[in-house]
Amino acid sequence: MAKVTYHNVTCDPDEDGQLLRQLILELPPASPKAFLLILSGLPASGKSYFASRFAKKHAAVVLEGDNLRKKMFNPPSYSADESTRFYLALYNLKNSLIKDSYAVIMDSTNIYEVLRQNLYDSGLALGVPVAVVYFETDEQETQRRLNKRLIAGNSSSDADWQVYLKLKNQSEEPSAQWLKINSAQESLPKIFKAVEHALFAVRG
Repeated sequence: MAKVTYHNVTCDPDEDGQLLRQLILELPPASPKAFLLILSGLPASGKSYFASRFAKKHAAVVLEGDNLRKKMFNPPSYSADESTRFYLALYNLKNSLIKDSYAVIMDSTNIYEVLRQNLYDSGLALGVPVAVVYFETDEQETQRRLNKRLIAGNSSSDADWQVYLKLKNQSEEPSAQWLKINSAQESLPKIFKAVEHALFAVRG
């Protein structure tokens, strides 16, 4: 793909996508059961905890937005232009991995409904099982998790309480067609079962 201009940002999504692919230290084996699982939700809602464990069970590649952005831009500025270039690269990488028969988990906030829908439609176009899962929890639990992250210092996310509140004000409610999970109320096995049903039940 030649360079493209999108929202005044000129870049080469193919080249950037290949760069991101090289930054993934280890890929699992390609799978005959490739799928696209799109996670959505505010910081500390449980997305990454779930993604890492679901990926181990299903040999999936987790495209964790916070981690990959920091590898592509060191340090990240979180500017609008940077975000445009990063997400074009990330979506290109998602497509190339699925075409190479990898199961892919998109682990980003995806707070806008149009993003969720576009990602879902891209999975359908690629001919793989696809589902959108929106994670949430109450604010008391969110604060506890954010504080725990800060103390541990081992999270790839820079989100703190102020970032959470900003994103909360911008976030759009998920439509009824997506699976909605409260990670503080449901056990991990129950969440696994619900997500697997959303991904695989209709298509077998």
